[in-house]
Amino acid sequence: MQVNRKLSKAEKGGEDGRIEDSTAFRFSTDRRLLLVPREQIAGSQIGLHEVVIEPDSQCFGSFASKSLIKYVLGHEVILLNVFRRAVEKEKVKGYLYSYSDHKLYPLAPPPDNNWWSVYRGKFAACVTSLFLMHTMSGLIMFSLRHIQVRILKLSVDLRAYMLSQISCSALEVIVHYALDAIVFVPIITGVLYFLREFFEDLFFSFMVVLVAWMREVVLLVNARHWANEKRLQQLLSAYFFTFHLYFFCFPMGYSWLALFTCTLFMQHAVIMTWNRSIRRHSIYASNVNALSPLHLL
Repeated sequence: MQVNRKLSKAEKGGEDGRIEDSTAFRFSTDRRLLLVPREQIAGSQIGLHEVVIEPDSQCFGSFASKSLIKYVLGHEVILLNVFRRAVEKEKVKGYLYSYSDHKLYPLAPPPDNNWWSVYRGKFAACVTSLFLMHTMSGLIMFSLRHIQVRILKLSVDLRAYMLSQISCSALEVIVHYALDAIVFVPIITGVLYFLREFFEDLFFSFMVVLVAWMREVVLLVNARHWANEKRLQQLLSAYFFTFHLYFFCFPMGYSWLALFTCTLFMQHAVIMTWNRSIRRHSIYASNVNALSPLHLL
């Protein structure tokens, strides 16, 4: 099945049979058939049924939904979920190969569809989300605290160097601390490859760690502020937990869009909390009245 954006060489009668500039998938109940090149399948006796869907087809809904799918959501996730629902309905096991990202997706119907299996799956997703959040939070806080201690030691050593006549130069002191900081490189690398086992994408794992790192930095900066103790920490944790829960409950969903939405909500929570804290401080300091109103961000 493929969604054409431009006619490929295979459709034009080319010899190589490559699919170019199109969202294409190949489904088979045998994994070995998906590893066979397309031109070899065409010359064999293996049955191959092609389904071509145009981007302006009526199955994608109205003009607004077509534009939303084309420019924002994309056709890949929709077709992935179409195959997944078909496998669940027909109760067959198969494999799906994507030409766009060159990945092989195993598809299998759920063993049972009773209420106990559904709640067990949701509970497993919640436990996995909490485990990953606490693991990332602990490792990032460990790194931030050690970085803070090393920076303080570096500033003390540089101050001692400036006030005394030491033979070594300031560059040597900085290089010494820079070499000591290399110990964090294998830690971060190990975290990325650990998260790759859950998110199945190294770059996506890096972006999740980056969002978690920024979250911990914001909480560390506002550690002694009343807003962090009352609302900010709970809001950021709730948004981040919701993203993890969505990812593990819908493994073929819009992961990048969910991460981007989570980041926007976390940014909104930080800005609104800071605005409320500025307004509260200004009201208590009697700096806000009818003649001098408060200008929010």
